[in-house]
Amino acid sequence: MAGGVEWQRGDSSVFPPGWQAMLTEKAIHIVLTVLFALVLRWAVHKAIRKAIDTAATGRRRLAGGLGERASTVLARSQQGTQARARQRTETLGTVLASVFDLVLVIVVVLMVLSTLGMSVGPALASAGIGGLALGFGAQSLVKDLISGVFLIFEDQFGVGDFVTVNGIQGTVLRVGFRVTQLQDPSGEIWYVRNGEVTKVGNQTQGWSSSFVQIPVNISEDPFRVVRILEEAVASLDEEPEWREQMLDTPQVLGLTNFNDRLMNFTVLAKCPGNEQWAVEREIRARAMTVLREAGIRSPGLLVESRSFDRVAVDEDSVLRSTRRSSLLRRRRPAEVGVNSGQADENPNADEH
Repeated sequence: MAGGVEWQRGDSSVFPPGWQAMLTEKAIHIVLTVLFALVLRWAVHKAIRKAIDTAATGRRRLAGGLGERASTVLARSQQGTQARARQRTETLGTVLASVFDLVLVIVVVLMVLSTLGMSVGPALASAGIGGLALGFGAQSLVKDLISGVFLIFEDQFGVGDFVTVNGIQGTVLRVGFRVTQLQDPSGEIWYVRNGEVTKVGNQTQGWSSSFVQIPVNISEDPFRVVRILEEAVASLDEEPEWREQMLDTPQVLGLTNFNDRLMNFTVLAKCPGNEQWAVEREIRARAMTVLREAGIRSPGLLVESRSFDRVAVDEDSVLRSTRRSSLLRRRRPAEVGVNSGQADENPNADEH
């Protein structure tokens, strides 16, 4: 009996003193680490979802302050673009969330192993050296990838947008994590690395202001021309087909400039981004029609004509002048300058 008690005491001496408290402390540390990781994961996922919603609704906020009509027209014109943008940002958000979860799991596992007393120094050193080498060797690639992520999240441009990127103008064909493809009006395709994108101008987002110039003959009454143009644009705005393509009623800004033969009147029209061309053509056509019906003349062309007096010409004098010019061309320059007197006395001397 006593021997059994002594064996139990000897067996308990295998563990270090205070091992129960130490085990409890390690367990609490591991639980707190896992709880902190879960809270961090929840916060990051929430931030990603908020960023997705912000990027997807960014274009709708561009119409703020323009009125109900402008907001409706912009929302209708950008409906398909917004759907594609939201799908793209949701996909990117899912990828980023998965990458973050993977990194978080690796970090938590290493922290738990360290808490249990296992050496994780060599693994961290190897990872640090590998990350350093990757950072130096592929820093341009990493820069392009990070820039691509922000381009997509911030919705600076999307497929189908007409943009100006670093001075290159064209339609966006593809937006990747590393490279963006553009096609200019001539059909040439450009590949722009996302890390090199420093300036972006997007004509498709928001709205476009169109200034239509209407030239009129300088002799016409400018106030009458303004009244006629105002009636023309008002009738255009009353038609549903064209009203849905404009954010507001076109404005006649009046006489903007003139010269000695014409006056220029300007009409301002606000349309959805990069959709103003059809409205411009319609305004020009209607302005030309109503001005012609009202008897307003176009500038036309100034043709300058000149008259010349008829001069009587003596045929004998022309003949003598021609023969003398032919004789001078046949002589050498030295003979003309030095022996001019001998040539007069003996005109046939140069024939020998």
